[in-house]
Amino acid sequence: MAVFLKHVYPRASTRLPQDVVNSVVKQLEVGEWTYFAKLDIKEFYPNISHMFLRARLAQIIANEKVVQLFLRAASTPTVPRAAPRPAHRSSEGVPQGLAISNGLAELVIGPVDDHIAARSDVVGFRFVDDILLLSKDRSTSEAVVREIRDIAQRAGLEVHDDANAEKMKKGPLSDGFDFLGYSFEWPRITVRKGSLAKLEARISRSFTAYKYASVRNSTDPGWQAQCRSRLQWHLDLVISGFVLDGRRVGWLAYFSQIRNLKLLRRLDDIVERKARRFGVGSMNFKSFVKVYRIVSSRRSDTSGYVPNFDEFEVESMRDVLSNVFNMTGVRGLSDDEVRGRFKRRIKRLSKELESDVPSYR
Repeated sequence: MAVFLKHVYPRASTRLPQDVVNSVVKQLEVGEWTYFAKLDIKEFYPNISHMFLRARLAQIIANEKVVQLFLRAASTPTVPRAAPRPAHRSSEGVPQGLAISNGLAELVIGPVDDHIAARSDVVGFRFVDDILLLSKDRSTSEAVVREIRDIAQRAGLEVHDDANAEKMKKGPLSDGFDFLGYSFEWPRITVRKGSLAKLEARISRSFTAYKYASVRNSTDPGWQAQCRSRLQWHLDLVISGFVLDGRRVGWLAYFSQIRNLKLLRRLDDIVERKARRFGVGSMNFKSFVKVYRIVSSRRSDTSGYVPNFDEFEVESMRDVLSNVFNMTGVRGLSDDEVRGRFKRRIKRLSKELESDVPSYR
């Protein structure tokens, strides 16, 4: 169903947030806009009107039976395993987690995108339920905001009002604004404090985990070497991120649009100071500054500084499983078993790293 929906409505594929931010940067570079408005839709997925969803589906699908299939999927409540199912299907909302959830949500919010795109005096950007408008003056911006509220209301959706300063913000560009985890202080682009705090906490946890692991066998040189290998492996990936299943994963993979080398140098300094504090100052960890220069170039990295696990050799996987994760019997496993175990480890780390940045919904 998800494939079919994308075929009949290509916009059902959600853009990556980094690509949306890249579009914002390009518009700011034009220098045409002076005012912004940042909107957020209340409880987007749970409040979608099925009546409006049906009308939108009927616009792109001629077959009524197929329309009904999508509506039934949207009406099926998601409940925990072994929990009793509700007696009645819901008449509003789209359950998150279904293969078609994002596509249906994009279909419903499509009229908002179309309305913004039709205007020449404003430019808009949206990622799921976050909307950013850039305009030339305050009155234009406020008029478009009112129009967006009206359009959203037809779909059963409500846009946060001015009373919620976190979810609704507007003003001249010189005031600065946050969007998708970025902080725009034009021409400087940096990272919101919350996203930065998550990264710093993860760096600290890496060193703390090393400390507690190393004291378990403080007199065993082999164990100490193992702990150092694991710290090097894990922290380097926290810094550099990696490529998995054809896409870049990691903090700087997401925040590749920032323009704040001072921040990156400070992060490198944090790693260096913690390495000295935890007695591993001789270890050569990767650099945020160097990774940024690679990921922000948007060119293919041939240096290998940002690992591409789609191209990782099986023998390298064996070495990591054995030397970093202390797995026994790895040499006796088949290549497929090694690939499976290695990928499970990497996917677990991928989920951890993605929890440090705004959602990849």
